Amino acid sequence: MADYMIGKAVVCPVIDVINDRTFQYQKGIELFRGGFNWNLQFRWYTVPPKIAKMRKDLTSPILSSTMAGGLFSINKRYFEELGTYDNGMDIWGGENIEMSFRIWQFGGSGEILPCSHVGHIFRKASPHDFPKGYNSGQVLNSNLIRVADVWMDQWKYLFYKTSPQALELRDQIDSSDRIELRKRLHCKPFKWYLEHLLG
Repeated sequence: MADYMIGKAVVCPVIDVINDRTFQYQKGIELFRGGFNWNLQFRWYTVPPKIAKMRKDLTSPILSSTMAGGLFSINKRYFEELGTYDNGMDIWGGENIEMSFRIWQFGGSGEILPCSHVGHIFRKASPHDFPKGYNSGQVLNSNLIRVADVWMDQWKYLFYKTSPQALELRDQIDSSDRIELRKRLHCKPFKWYLEHLLG
């Protein structure tokens, strides 16, 4: 609970699904936590039984290595100290992974509160307009390059190995502003993140 008192816990609700055509409401599953694959795509994973048993009760927070996206609550001062959103990212994609890495590596925590539910409409197609000459894949890869190059240290090769399209764009992306932010914040290495959250 110490993170709550000093404002470094970033809390997320359970995300319920609202059908984009019928508006039918489907309750989300409460014993899931966020994760990712080496393509840096967000994934839901079942909370392991060992961790589930350690919880005091059904309302206890669930530690989550990543958050799903824009559905979170964060202390305003902490958000500003962290560097807010990465202004070098365009439109949509990867910001949740980037912010999750940053929060944990800067000494915060990501938690899902099972007693909190928010309904979200998941669309079949993106409502966003992309810059002329760019498609959604190029925008997403540009954003994920910033995540890998800033936060993943020597493990970024795993992202590039699974995302050859991103490797082709890499030389066009300047992440120096966020690399400087990471140095200024004295963030823990990605090895620490992997060992403490995924190990």
